[in-house]
Amino acid sequence: MAKTVSDVLTEWTARGYIATSPSADDTAKYTSFINQALQSICAYCKLPQDMTGLPDGLFYAWVEISWSIFKGGVFQQSSGTVKSVSEGDTSVTFNTDTNKATAPIIDYSSTLNAFRRLW
Repeated sequence: MAKTVSDVLTEWTARGYIATSPSADDTAKYTSFINQALQSICAYCKLPQDMTGLPDGLFYAWVEISWSIFKGGVFQQSSGTVKSVSEGDTSVTFNTDTNKATAPIIDYSSTLNAFRRLW
């Protein structure tokens, strides 16, 4: 059964992200971020943009991506901070410790790729 915006709100409540009975204004605000995440997921997976829900397998990614967007996170894979730059033969080294710490939190590409359509 396809998951909907109200399912995401219910999961946010279960995880303690939001109050049990948010006000109408808060619910409208939350719904906006959840719909933004839905559109991003549909665009990435090449699913129809007019979908009102997502397959069960994308539910928890949708929950976390929408919460990350709400909290001001960026839905993209991080490459870490620049550790050093060399000019001769052009070399850039990234601080991979930072990348390893943040990538599992924001990188849902493995889950999303399972639902990605190539057309």
